[in-house]
Amino acid sequence: MKKRFLLLAAAVLALFSGCQTSYGEKSPTGFWKDSELELYLSQFGVPLEQAMEDLGISKEDLTAGDHGEWILPQTREINGMEFSQMLSVFPENADYDDEGFDWNGFDHNNTIYRVDLIYSGRVDENNSADQLRERGISFAVQAKEVYGAPSTYPGIQERIFDEEGNLKGDEYDSYKEDWQVSEDVTANLSMHCTDQGMMLQFTYMPDIVREYALFKRTEGIK
Repeated sequence: MKKRFLLLAAAVLALFSGCQTSYGEKSPTGFWKDSELELYLSQFGVPLEQAMEDLGISKEDLTAGDHGEWILPQTREINGMEFSQMLSVFPENADYDDEGFDWNGFDHNNTIYRVDLIYSGRVDENNSADQLRERGISFAVQAKEVYGAPSTYPGIQERIFDEEGNLKGDEYDSYKEDWQVSEDVTANLSMHCTDQGMMLQFTYMPDIVREYALFKRTEGIK
């Protein structure tokens, strides 16, 4: 998972300037919520071409990655950080049913299965490592305000919040939190901090796909 995160972040950094200026429009701001959240979450299991029509984005304006990722033309600003927005699509004709997994009707053939918001901040004269870390923690606080208490699995040490939902105040190299943003979609925060900068990835993924990615199982997931 961490290797994938670093590869995606490198791809975004390489393509960032092109994505930032595609339309010359102001980036949308804030977390997805209400009707906007519903619109994006409704694209899971939908073919890319149809999703682009639903979102009002031309596929020609997307930037392709190396592993089925498509970077949207606009960035998104949250808490003063500019995030690249990226869709991931299942490969066409891949056999995900060869072991009898129960996908409960989720269409995984050439369809969208995750959306990532990715930020990479580097230490410079305007940003120290501690400031970047605090900005990432502030991002998590805002996510809690929008999506409620985290649903992170109990017992994970590298959390931003304790089991009661209060800030822990402990410093780690990496942080993790989850939020149940809808009945069947979880958002995952992964944050990695070094003395050179901070990388933050916020991933929206259907639970049916998340269970398959983490545990190679889909049975019992609604």
